[in-house]
Amino acid sequence: AVAPEYFLMPAAERSQRLVLGFDRVAFYGHDSQEDLVTSAQSLIEGAKEPGFFAWLHFFNMHSPYYAGKLQKSADGSPPKRYRNSLKWLDGQVKRLDKMLEEAGIRDDTVVIFTADHGENLSEKRSGHGGTVYETEVRVPLSIHIPGRPGGEVDAVVGNIDIVPTIVDLLGHEPNPMHAGRSLLPLLAGAKVPRD
Repeated sequence: AVAPEYFLMPAAERSQRLVLGFDRVAFYGHDSQEDLVTSAQSLIEGAKEPGFFAWLHFFNMHSPYYAGKLQKSADGSPPKRYRNSLKWLDGQVKRLDKMLEEAGIRDDTVVIFTADHGENLSEKRSGHGGTVYETEVRVPLSIHIPGRPGGEVDAVVGNIDIVPTIVDLLGHEPNPMHAGRSLLPLLAGAKVPRD
C-alpha cells in the first residue's frame, strides 16, 4: 500500500485501518506526492512472489490541492486549483501505466481507479463530506481487465462492489461479509437490477 502521511495522524485512526494487512506500506508527505508512483514501483519490484495486490491512495485532490506543488490561493480559484490537480493526477496515472508496461506486467494487471468522494466547488462552499449533492457522491469508477474490450456501463454501482469484484476476478466464492456484489456480470453486459 502507498498512502499519505495523513494516515499516521491520531485523528485519522479510522483511515489507519485501511493499511492493515498489507505486507509493505510506504507513506508519502503532503508536499511530496510525486513520490507515490516511485514508492509503488519499489514495492511492486520488491514483491517476493509473482502476482500482487497494490492499493495506491492519491491525496492530491484534497484541498489545498497538489499539482507538482501544494496549491495556494495565488494559483487561482478552488475550481482552477482542482483542475490543475486533476491534470497532475492524469500525468501520475500515465506514469503508473508506463511503469507497469516497463515492468512487463501491464497486460496481466487489473487496474481499478476510483475515488472515495467528490468535491463541492460551488460558489457558496467548497470541500466535501457535508452534503449528498452529486458533486460529492458521484465518483469515477474505471476497471481495466486485460483482454476485455472497453465500454461504458450505465448502472448505479458503489465502491462497496469493488472487493467482491476482485474476489470474483480471482475465481473465489463470494464472502458473505462483503456487502457489495461483483460487477463482472455488468461488465459482461448483463442487466443486473440494484436493490
